[in-house]
Amino acid sequence: MRAAKKAEGTEEQKLRAELVKAREMTKMFLRVLIRQAEYNGTVARAFHRGHIPKSVNVEWSNNLHNEKFLEFDALVRLYSFISKETEVITYCQGGYRAANTYLALKQLGYPKVRVYLGSWGEWGNNPTLPVELN
Repeated sequence: MRAAKKAEGTEEQKLRAELVKAREMTKMFLRVLIRQAEYNGTVARAFHRGHIPKSVNVEWSNNLHNEKFLEFDALVRLYSFISKETEVITYCQGGYRAANTYLALKQLGYPKVRVYLGSWGEWGNNPTLPVELN
């Protein structure tokens, strides 16, 4: 049990370190939100206001129509701005909305998609990590 917990912590630490370093456009952070106000920092839900630098805001509910995923072609159009070669890391406040977008992107065949489980709840409450406002 201890070894499994240590390995799990190590994986989260590795991802966190990658997130801090990922300033180049080979990685894209998708901030998956309900409100634009969270992304631009008008509403604070953590110690910091704003978002992970260079992240792109995509409202998670745009994946859905009548509580079901959009048709495949509609999802393709929604995410056409992202190359399938790009590594995409989804995040929101706590991971739930990010998981929805993770599933949508996987359904579309994006091979390099991950969810940042700590999401903004972790990043935004760490005073040593960089943030952007806009």
